[in-house]
Amino acid sequence: MDEVRERFLRAIVERIPLDRIIEVHVFAPMRQGILESGVAVVAAERESPVAPEQEGQELQELQDEQTAMEGELAPVAEVEPEAAPEPNSAPPEGPTRHEIFSARYRLVRKGPDRGKWECEIVSQADAPLPTVDAVVRGVNERANDALGAERIDVAALRELLGAPTWTATTA
Repeated sequence: MDEVRERFLRAIVERIPLDRIIEVHVFAPMRQGILESGVAVVAAERESPVAPEQEGQELQELQDEQTAMEGELAPVAEVEPEAAPEPNSAPPEGPTRHEIFSARYRLVRKGPDRGKWECEIVSQADAPLPTVDAVVRGVNERANDALGAERIDVAALRELLGAPTWTATTA
């Protein structure tokens, strides 16, 4: 791994804790004149997952608010209420969703600003991992990139950056 890619990965890990990262898709850098730029897509665990009980409570609060607003606007016809979900019932099954970030860097390689480094990491979406893979594949196809993006899982990322494979716990 070259020093620019390592610097980019370290910048990502500085802003998104390694414990949250699931995988990183790093695209080949582009050099245009004196500039080099690179892009990566990072899939991470959500920072604060919503507990199923809280999600159900928030849904109920929204429904109550909507009912109150409808009552103020116009008379509501008598309709049998839908059966409310059991309070302790499991949430609907579906793929686990992750927070998706885009990461970009820009490095000045020559000239008076040589070595100038800019890095931007932005939360872009909330999606399951298969969706991330499909998007990365689509970008590779549109870019006509034969090599494609390099997928780095968290174990490989730890190894590349020399991070410990264990995490400290407090008792």
